[in-house]
Amino acid sequence: MENTQNQIFLHGGGDSPAARSIAFGRFVQAFMTPAHGPLLIVAADPDMDEARATADYYRALFAGLAV
Repeated sequence: MENTQNQIFLHGGGDSPAARSIAFGRFVQAFMTPAHGPLLIVAADPDMDEARATADYYRALFAGLAV
């Protein structure tokens, strides 16, 4: 059985376009390794529409970073 190590990154506090490479750079680096796994975006909000909008926002953000 192959030994893999999962990495979990937590982010909170919104988004600043000027700080994206710093704030999300470690996410992208970890994902782009040869043994990368799925990138799972979880948004927690009591309002389901807000949670969906947040997840969609970050999905688009990561797509813009070529992930």
